[in-house]
Amino acid sequence: MITRVTPDLDLISAYSYLNAIVESGDNAGKHVETVPEQQASLWAKYRLTALGLQGVTVGGGVRYIGQSWDGTDTIRTPDYTLFDAMIRYETGPWRFQVNASNLADKRHVTTCLARGDCFFGIGPHRAGECDVQVLGRDREKGRPALCRLRPIRLQKHPRRAVNHTRDAFRRRRRLCLKHERQE
Repeated sequence: MITRVTPDLDLISAYSYLNAIVESGDNAGKHVETVPEQQASLWAKYRLTALGLQGVTVGGGVRYIGQSWDGTDTIRTPDYTLFDAMIRYETGPWRFQVNASNLADKRHVTTCLARGDCFFGIGPHRAGECDVQVLGRDREKGRPALCRLRPIRLQKHPRRAVNHTRDAFRRRRRLCLKHERQE
């Protein structure tokens, strides 16, 4: 659900309850593996136009992921809560956005499988993401179109990250602009 509290402030919330149970086979009546029963999120976005920063938006939110099971109801993965943030700048047809996940650096298990292996979530120093989008118009339908340059993962080593990000951005920008010219 999206609620516009003020012209510059949006609140976005979501909740799901899913009772995913296997209906037939060896694991009939057991929970489907890795599917949390409950999930919830609350996110706020604030456009900084009142501060004279046209095109700049900041946001933050919280995500709750409920407990899940291994598929045989033997190993339970505990629930966890994560905090995220973003900053975005839009100018002309360009949108630049940097996201950060798991700001509290919470060590958490995302899932465990019946064979015994468990997987951990990532911390904030490994979860940065830069997203660039080109906003345009769909010439045939006269509505906004979006050519998204896939998210660029920021690496743990800053010097390599800058070179990797710059080169990846240039390649993706060329592909996006080439695609836009063909339409």
